[in-house]
Amino acid sequence: TWGTSLMDLGVGSFVFSNGLVSSRVTLKYKLHPELKPNLLKRSFDALKSGGTLLLIGLLRLYFVKNLEYQEHVTEYGVHWNFFITLSFLPPVLVFLDPIAEYIPRFFIAAIISVIYESILILNENFLKFLILAPRTSFFSSNREGIVSFFGYCSIFLIGQNTGYYVLGSMPTKNNLFKASIETASLHGRKRKFSSLVRLTTVSPLMGLFIWFFTFFVLGQVVFSFYPYDVSRRFANLPYVIWVSAYNLGFLLLYCSIDIVFGAEKKEYKTPLALEAFNRNGLIMFLLANVSTGLVNMSMTTIDASERQSIVTLLAYAAFLAAISIFLYNNRIFIKL
Repeated sequence: TWGTSLMDLGVGSFVFSNGLVSSRVTLKYKLHPELKPNLLKRSFDALKSGGTLLLIGLLRLYFVKNLEYQEHVTEYGVHWNFFITLSFLPPVLVFLDPIAEYIPRFFIAAIISVIYESILILNENFLKFLILAPRTSFFSSNREGIVSFFGYCSIFLIGQNTGYYVLGSMPTKNNLFKASIETASLHGRKRKFSSLVRLTTVSPLMGLFIWFFTFFVLGQVVFSFYPYDVSRRFANLPYVIWVSAYNLGFLLLYCSIDIVFGAEKKEYKTPLALEAFNRNGLIMFLLANVSTGLVNMSMTTIDASERQSIVTLLAYAAFLAAISIFLYNNRIFIKL
């Protein structure tokens, strides 16, 4: 219930990175507003995308139950899984888009997390229900997956906010907290902005530093006074802060390395394996899940020796890398 693991960081980082990449669409529509579909069309596309993920989640549920695969209901619930969580993100975020035109996404994320966390802290009966209640109804049976959605939604919005200053080729007005295409320079000369605008018009390195420092300090405060630890099970406020600080910190590190060692390069050659995985991120995530299940069903992993474990892990990683590179070399890009 409380504490952290690499898997907890993995699912949170997957949602964060999806949010970061999705900000490209927002920036694209800012640059070409005539290309932006109406709300009805965006809603239909979101439902289509979410429906595909929901189908994958239901298929996973079917096979897990029928194959009697080992599972922990306290992870997401009896019927819920991570793919179902992902399936609800696109429709919900489409309806948050009009609000985000007036309220920055990071602020919406903060509101969601703080309200949810206040209920957890102030309503002791609710927390007891989440931890101890019998699983008699659909909500009680899947309470972890349902309530943790709010935390994942916050992480996705923070990822989107990160994309506004990381993905642009040059600083744009107020890009520290909102999507903007108004550049800070004009014909090689700096534009005259107010002090506040200059502070919030940042390069990727400065933006990452500001937000990492903010989440780092916020984390120290929350972890010192908050009565509970990080909980991926409920995706509480400490979990949102922890995942966001980790991703911002590592992006800051990568950006610093790029500036120090890659400043003179005009073109970058991305390693083939990374490019291949990026082009088919979700399908490779799904394949990795299925492959893990096959390994777990074909051998007693807990009794494996060190040699067997290393060989199995290497074979697993090589298999996924080979599939991703095969798809990439044959220009097969599967969008779900």
